[in-house]
Amino acid sequence: VRLDMALSGSEDTDWDNKTGTGDDRNCWKVTYDSKNYVVTEVAANAFAATNSGLNIVIPSSVTKIGNYAFTGKTITSVDLAGVTEIGSYAFEGATFTGATTNLIIMCDPSEGAFHNAIFADNTSISLYLPEGTKKLNDRVFGLDKAPTSPSTDGLTTIQLQQNSVLQTVGDFAFQNRTALVKVGYPSGNNYYLPKTVTEIGNYAFAGCSANA
Repeated sequence: VRLDMALSGSEDTDWDNKTGTGDDRNCWKVTYDSKNYVVTEVAANAFAATNSGLNIVIPSSVTKIGNYAFTGKTITSVDLAGVTEIGSYAFEGATFTGATTNLIIMCDPSEGAFHNAIFADNTSISLYLPEGTKKLNDRVFGLDKAPTSPSTDGLTTIQLQQNSVLQTVGDFAFQNRTALVKVGYPSGNNYYLPKTVTEIGNYAFAGCSANA
């Protein structure tokens, strides 16, 4: 089932992935013709019309997320391990709270997928790029402006796989991630970009920690 447009008047509890009725219904599940279905795909701009204060739990049933799907929203919990497609600017300006401090991403996020997204303190992202992925896309995790303090953005680690065939880190890929201190695959106490990387784009690490 594809979610094309979230309801404009939805209450916070409608998207918390918990079972309920009436005003506390679970909008991630649908009953049609006496059959039960779960949302597996979130279409482009799906949450554009929802309240700005909406708190969202993205369930593990979701495997595809469209362009700008969760722009500016608050994500209180999310399981991206089963997601095979994350569209351009899907989480543009979104806020990931403390329940999402360890994200496992098994696909190649599109351009700007997490651009201007804010992460809770000590967020670690394990990025399992699909076999054959040769570029981390432009602005994938970048910020237009540096955080006002470390506590306002806690993205500290981007972990890649040692057998990655990654060749290019795109323009502005990690720009202004001041808390970011580890990028690459771990070896001992250090992190290294794969040897296949031959090009680092313009301002890819501009404004990052000197240790990144």
